[in-house]
Amino acid sequence: MQLSNGAMAIGGDKGLYFIEGGKVTKKMLYGEELGAAKILCLYETPDGSLLAGTDGNGIDIIKDGSVIGHYAREEGLSSGVILRMVGDVDKNDVFIAAGNGLCYLRNGRIVPIKNFPYSNNYDLVLDDDGDLFVPGSAGIYVLNRDQLMSEGNPHYLLLNSRSGLRGSLTSNAWNAIDEDKNIYLSTDRGVFVVNMDEYQPKKKFYRMLVSEVLLDNNSAHINQGFDLVIDQDVTSVEIVPEVVNYTLENPYISYCLEGLDNTRTSFRISYTRIFPRVTIFSGSLCLIPNRAARSKNVFTASRRRPRSTKTPGSLFT
Repeated sequence: MQLSNGAMAIGGDKGLYFIEGGKVTKKMLYGEELGAAKILCLYETPDGSLLAGTDGNGIDIIKDGSVIGHYAREEGLSSGVILRMVGDVDKNDVFIAAGNGLCYLRNGRIVPIKNFPYSNNYDLVLDDDGDLFVPGSAGIYVLNRDQLMSEGNPHYLLLNSRSGLRGSLTSNAWNAIDEDKNIYLSTDRGVFVVNMDEYQPKKKFYRMLVSEVLLDNNSAHINQGFDLVIDQDVTSVEIVPEVVNYTLENPYISYCLEGLDNTRTSFRISYTRIFPRVTIFSGSLCLIPNRAARSKNVFTASRRRPRSTKTPGSLFT
């Protein structure tokens, strides 16, 4: 990482190196100035101190090329494995992604954050509007920073495969953020991008169609834009809707057969023992992403006129 004085601090296989003007100006080796655990992350505090998070030995505090302090489990860390350290709003306080949970460093004191809903977290990104993005093995948790720091249970949103994140995040990846607030996430299936202002699905309309209709369990041919003609002897109609969705979103679907249904229903669409006197009905298939109706596709079907008089039965069995 680049320090405030322009130098570079690099954690390597053998220790911590400081580079300035294209030359190594200082090195701190494992087992000598530093402990045996390798450095996983670095964070520079406003006073110029360097916090070195290690793979099992907590956090070393480095100042002017020397270790001047140390944070371990005895000082409040939930784990000796430190994956990330991210400055809070004022940069004096620090969020810590430890191996089994989140911690917080304030005024030299570390406390575990116990109201966060997940423990296997890899990184933290704090947005300027107060949102905190926490990537981990379950996906990306998004929640409000102030709610997290309160004593109550914070409201959170989990971005995972249902939101389009098809790859698994890894603990050793270093993600990047550009000027448009896009987070570039390294996964086992490539790089995924999440915008910190537009991370929730906002698609309002989807194209829908009826892909198949089964009449007494026999598939009927469908001509889009034309009525489906149903013989008066048919007693069972099963409708198979399809959402033409070229996104990674996974919307909810419900249906309502107008003229017959008073409420919307999910899952399979099936009607049996329809009155022979019902000659025309229209089916309204309503898409419900996030359980709020957003789009509707209508198809119509008509009954052939009865060849003989039958006693009407119950509309449903």
